[in-house]
Amino acid sequence: MTLESLLNPEVVSDPIVTPTVESRVEFEFPDYILYDPEIVGYPNTVVQDNIYNWAIEGILTAQNVCDIGSGRGDFYRHFQKINQAVDYIGFELMTSLVTAGNKRTTDDHFKNYLGDYLELDAPTVDYTFCIGSLNMKNDLDKWDYLNKIFERAMSHTNIAAVFILNRIDEEENMQGFPLEELFSRVDMLKTVPFVLDYSKMENIYKLTVYSIT
Repeated sequence: MTLESLLNPEVVSDPIVTPTVESRVEFEFPDYILYDPEIVGYPNTVVQDNIYNWAIEGILTAQNVCDIGSGRGDFYRHFQKINQAVDYIGFELMTSLVTAGNKRTTDDHFKNYLGDYLELDAPTVDYTFCIGSLNMKNDLDKWDYLNKIFERAMSHTNIAAVFILNRIDEEENMQGFPLEELFSRVDMLKTVPFVLDYSKMENIYKLTVYSIT
């Protein structure tokens, strides 16, 4: 199993013209945009649940979490299975997914913001998650961008940050972070405790980095 489809930018077009933060705009989305796992890059709900279960494995409780590349905020509903009172803060670049997620979830514990995690104000949370969103190719240097996300996440995380990353490039629009380069390319891994798990899925690994503050 790979993350070849995770966060494919061609999966859904953006029907919203004017972006709004924490928008709960009344918009008639078809059910597949609200609920279909393929819209947020997973072939089915089984794979989606397996990835989410892996991301939260070993975490018993948290008061608040941040989700980088949050999509509709599906991870919030999954995390509620272990903690219904968790405060969730998501950051997503695609307006349609933010609006769909805010239409689907009106819980006071749920906040899904439209914008770049590196540019918006980010609160300090117990756990930060980046589940596959860095695997999508963009015009930026992938290692430089990973370092920036990593440094910001660790400066705003009390306990640990969890990254789910491709090990190799899967398709034309996807990118990988080879293990043989990871430790030389990510500066903070030389100074912080971490756990690397490559036991669950082919060509995907989970990197859990612990705060030392």
